[in-house]
Amino acid sequence: MEPAPRTAPRDEPSRGPLPTSLPSAGALALIAALLGLALLPCFTESLSALTGDNVTFSLPMHASLHRALHDGSFRFWDPAVSFGFPLYAEGQLAWFHPWKLALLGALPLLAAHDAIYLSSFVLTAACSFAIARTFGLGVGLALVAGLALAFSPAVIGNLYNASYAHSIAWSALCLLAFERWYAQPTRARFAGFAAATSLALFAGYVPTVYALFLFLGIAFAIRLAWEPRRIVRLAPAFAAALALGVGIAAVQVLPLLELAAHSVRQDSVEVLNAFPWQNFLAGLAFDPAPARYAADRYVYFAAPLATVLAAIAFPCLPLLRDRRALSYAGAIAACVLLGAGPGGWGFELARAALPGFDRLRLLSPFLFVVLVPSGVLLAALLREATRTGRTRAQLAACGAVALFLALIWSGPLWTALPSHRAWVLGLLAATLAALAALRASGRLAWAPALFAAVVLAEIAALRPAHFSWMPDSVLDEGAELGALLREKMRDDPDARAMHFPSRAYDAAFKGMVLQHWTSPGYAAFVRSSMAARTPFANLLDDLPFAEANGALPLAGFPELLATMQDEVRGRVATPPGEREIDRFRVRWVVQLGDVARLPVAPALRVIWSAPSGRLALLENDAARPLLQWRAAPPLAAASEPALVRIARALPWVAGEAHGEREVDAPADGRLFVPIPHYAGWIARVDGTEVVPRPADGFGMELPVAAGRRRVELRFVPAAFHVGVCVSLASALAVAGVLASGRRAA
Repeated sequence: MEPAPRTAPRDEPSRGPLPTSLPSAGALALIAALLGLALLPCFTESLSALTGDNVTFSLPMHASLHRALHDGSFRFWDPAVSFGFPLYAEGQLAWFHPWKLALLGALPLLAAHDAIYLSSFVLTAACSFAIARTFGLGVGLALVAGLALAFSPAVIGNLYNASYAHSIAWSALCLLAFERWYAQPTRARFAGFAAATSLALFAGYVPTVYALFLFLGIAFAIRLAWEPRRIVRLAPAFAAALALGVGIAAVQVLPLLELAAHSVRQDSVEVLNAFPWQNFLAGLAFDPAPARYAADRYVYFAAPLATVLAAIAFPCLPLLRDRRALSYAGAIAACVLLGAGPGGWGFELARAALPGFDRLRLLSPFLFVVLVPSGVLLAALLREATRTGRTRAQLAACGAVALFLALIWSGPLWTALPSHRAWVLGLLAATLAALAALRASGRLAWAPALFAAVVLAEIAALRPAHFSWMPDSVLDEGAELGALLREKMRDDPDARAMHFPSRAYDAAFKGMVLQHWTSPGYAAFVRSSMAARTPFANLLDDLPFAEANGALPLAGFPELLATMQDEVRGRVATPPGEREIDRFRVRWVVQLGDVARLPVAPALRVIWSAPSGRLALLENDAARPLLQWRAAPPLAAASEPALVRIARALPWVAGEAHGEREVDAPADGRLFVPIPHYAGWIARVDGTEVVPRPADGFGMELPVAAGRRRVELRFVPAAFHVGVCVSLASALAVAGVLASGRRAA
């Protein structure tokens, strides 16, 4: 790394460390206070009481990691989730992020859960503010950038899911580290850039990381095109910082890549979440009715809003004199044009050139991260408008900022709370009128205070309780059912409990999940569900509710689940003992809905029902054992994947035990194991190691000779152990760069 040049390019004034003035500190404190005020009703009833994914994904995810940290129950492979799943490899879980580990290790569960959310929101807004300051914006305009992001769908919408909020926050920090390194490319800032990149990768949500890398690459390329003399000095360092960041996070990245490669080979599994363009467009029209997901996942409005931003901001770009801000504008435009989601040019070209590419279903790259530079860009536009004397330029820039903020801040209100649409329109009109008055009076510098007032008005609109929740009787019934089911599962730990709701009740339940934004009864519901481990909460250990709600799309087998549901309803003629619910050890079925109207299949019996008739527990007497013998020709020997062989050569790797069982095989044949086949599974039959093979698209099988055999199953998380080695080596390399820089200084 070379020290920063003494003089900066003429169009970019030299900028050193971030300003630490009292006004900057006050602005950051104001951002934190506004966010705390906005979320105060949530924290007083637990932030976990906000949206559907918190009940079915984020809170259970944190509960699982919290238990692992406090009682040593961490498991690399969880047999209860999606018929068995490598939890450490699911990117959204972010098991190994240092900040998440610190909070969950030091605080009670719900306090840590809330702290993860609040710290993510504050970090995101603070980084947007800091990036604007590195661009030379004053404290007031930088505050506009911070507030624009703090209350955008990228934040407000992320009350829906902790993974989104967490990943955006650390991506914003990476963008800030990049700007600081670009302004002064010292060894220390190089190390900071690499470390921030690794933290963004540890946060785990793949589309956000993908968006971050794409945006950084495009913005950096645009800048180097303007300053080709810096290519030789900066391009290799930029690539090295990203590579070392990936290396430090290898303990998270390698398992994720292994899971993605495994999922690509399964036709029924999508590698990454997708979100169709028609839902984007429906969200843009503020009409949630035709968009199946728009009403609850309004965070995805980020994509059409970014498109709108480009349309209204580009006419103002001639105002900009700062090439770094212009590189942000160009990167936003490129991300919009090269959107890799369905309908984007990049996606369509790749699908035409690469067979099977459409199974990747990558999210549009500008979905989340582009909102961080968007706020900065519009704040820069507003600064340039105040510097010129051109009335038309002022109007254009202020109008762009006003429309952007109105769309960003009002989108969630418009969609989630239809009764507040008149409020949204009034707020938009008042904002535009106030901006016009400020311009006419020559006091446009007061615009940041106006935007802060708009934020407070939005907060005031969100505070009342708008929706009601289910009656207390349902909570009591769920607690009773949860206690009964836990007791039964202790007696048969290999068996599974499945949740197959009726279609009508499922729709009603999801509707209720969507409509509890500030419901006063919902916090009590979440707390009682977590305490009683009822079917309403996906605990990732007792009840695989993820099967029904698709919270873990990488592990879902929709055809298998549909077949099982038909079997439970008695719509399949397969005899008991040969059904999928029997083969896959589904011992209990949690039935929600009007139980009296639903047929019960043979070999299923109701062992408990709620007085209301809305809940029932069915027991399956035909569930088969975990290891199931079948007559079949002998299997050819299977070889271990290369990564598994490398991991098993490491001295500390022994694998994770999943129990020993004895099997009576009437003749030579095969053993079917109803666990999804995955690299790392090892079986020992009477002490002899056997590598299982995939079977029937859903499970594993291994050869067995006639007679009584002892079978042991073990799982070796190969990608994790190899990733540990790569992470340590990369961290040492970054430490070496930092140390050499200090010696040189």
